[in-house]
Amino acid sequence: MSTAKFERLFQPIRIGAMEVRNRIAMAPMGTNLGSDQGFVTPATKNYYEARAKGGTGMVIVEITCVDHPLGIAITRQLAADDDKYLPGLSDLADAIKRHGARAVLQLHHAGRESHAENLQPVAPSAVTIGVRGARVPRELTIAEIQGLV
Repeated sequence: MSTAKFERLFQPIRIGAMEVRNRIAMAPMGTNLGSDQGFVTPATKNYYEARAKGGTGMVIVEITCVDHPLGIAITRQLAADDDKYLPGLSDLADAIKRHGARAVLQLHHAGRESHAENLQPVAPSAVTIGVRGARVPRELTIAEIQGLV
């Protein structure tokens, strides 16, 4: 493939204060490669490092829960709601950056669509998602919403 046709695609771009080596970004996807407790695993790190090594300018790391386990959408979702997750997330970022890519994290809370076992989902209002068998979420208080933010 001739890169001349896509010259701008391979040029650096600035996003705020961040400079990205090209305009190729890997969109976030839930991989289920984290641990059951939300930690980065060797499989998580290897998966993202391979994408960075392949030439992607920016790797957007998958949905990462801000309220583990209540806010998870998938069973082995990464988490970032406690300092105990920082060493693994830092190692993940280093693995991505080692190959010249930028690491970006998608923060996430599943809300009414939470898949946390034995926990009632929470949402801004006590309205289900309209799917048969969906659990009715508990309405969050204003203080709880502010805490999540």
